[in-house]
Amino acid sequence: MSRTGWLIPLIVAGLGGCESAPSGTGGLSSERDTAGLRASERTVRVTQPGSSRSSQSSMAGIPAAVVGGETLTMDQIAPYLAEASGALVLEDLLITRVAESELARSGRALTQSDLEQERAEFARALGASSPGTDTEQLIDAVRRSRGLGPERFGLLVRRTAALRKLVSSEVTVEETDIALAYRVRYGPRVRVRMILAATERDAAAMVSELRAMDPGSRRARFIQLAMDRSSDSSGSAGGLLEPISPADPAYPLAVRTTIASLQPGELSPVIAISPNYAIVLAEELIPDQNVGIESVRASLRDDLRRRQERLLMDRKARAIVDTAGITVIDPSLQWSWRTREGRREP
Repeated sequence: MSRTGWLIPLIVAGLGGCESAPSGTGGLSSERDTAGLRASERTVRVTQPGSSRSSQSSMAGIPAAVVGGETLTMDQIAPYLAEASGALVLEDLLITRVAESELARSGRALTQSDLEQERAEFARALGASSPGTDTEQLIDAVRRSRGLGPERFGLLVRRTAALRKLVSSEVTVEETDIALAYRVRYGPRVRVRMILAATERDAAAMVSELRAMDPGSRRARFIQLAMDRSSDSSGSAGGLLEPISPADPAYPLAVRTTIASLQPGELSPVIAISPNYAIVLAEELIPDQNVGIESVRASLRDDLRRRQERLLMDRKARAIVDTAGITVIDPSLQWSWRTREGRREP
């Protein structure tokens, strides 16, 4: 018996106005729940979520579980299920149905091939292609850890497949993107420690203290200051960051420009990275890896495409949730949905 089938009749506006894809099409669902299939579920069929389930009214009185010798029905436990996970299920259904409706309006629909490719993408993201990895065992373990049964896993793959198909025409990878990714991944990098301070005055005081020390004492004191006073998550590790490429746009330009000129043991001046202020200590210069770009061009292109897809899919899903209308009738679901909305407030 489905745990989500009873929710579907409660979704009116927004969901009710988003027609499902024509029968015979299909899909699975999204990324927040990344999961797998057991051996008996390796082939994902194209079916509409909840299409074989009874309506909520017909489920009233149907036994669901025996607790302490007492038989509980679905309508008895439904409010508790709604409060616990109702908002999550509503959001997943909303994104899936709206995405499929948009595909249908453009004359497209999910195919079995789309779904199988999506499942393969899940396996790849989990590292299931690594030598010696039991793909099915790995996927099943992740699926269990995320609480994904057959229904929710099906919805997950359907959702991500629909979103991926919607954004596919927007994904473009230029040669300049590949060249930049190559420099970031295989070019020279710098390993640094960082302290993030709330004010320029605090950062300047630490720089003054550290500059007065010999190199050995400076490093030890920097680590202690990072652990005691840095507001960055790296503070617990003494401010140590992953090696940074001066070409990596993921880091502020001021930081990249500064570290490119540092030698091991050197301390930076105060770096303004609004709204905070940083100081860094160079630990190690990591040279170019001497990998030819042609030997990695294809893999870089694939990685860039996947990254773009993920960003566009996330943006599309958020736009659907923010703009599609949804009216929740059931009181327990209302509580769950409102609580979720409250958590999203900045």
